[in-house]
Amino acid sequence: MALKVKYGGKVRDTDKEEEKPQKKFCESVAYAVKDAIGKSPDFFRISASFLYINESTGEHRYRVNVMRAFTNGLGMPDRVKMTDSYFVSTDGDGKIVDSNPPLVKKYG
Repeated sequence: MALKVKYGGKVRDTDKEEEKPQKKFCESVAYAVKDAIGKSPDFFRISASFLYINESTGEHRYRVNVMRAFTNGLGMPDRVKMTDSYFVSTDGDGKIVDSNPPLVKKYG
């Protein structure tokens, strides 16, 4: 049974061979970004979404969002906020070749 997955704002069928590699790379791209920028003490979640393949370069484009949990005065988490967002390009093997903004160590 085919799954319907949202890629780049469009719902697509996962049975299409050309889309399977992008889905499997989403997790590895997210972890690579997390390794590059570091993990903040209030880290909540990181997610990567496949956007498209650049036909001229063959690079795969992703958007990676980093969410952090902020606490109230009592030390309890009361809100989650997207604090960092990156547009990442990878080669066909999922290795990051470019990022906007650049990936620099921000957290411990």
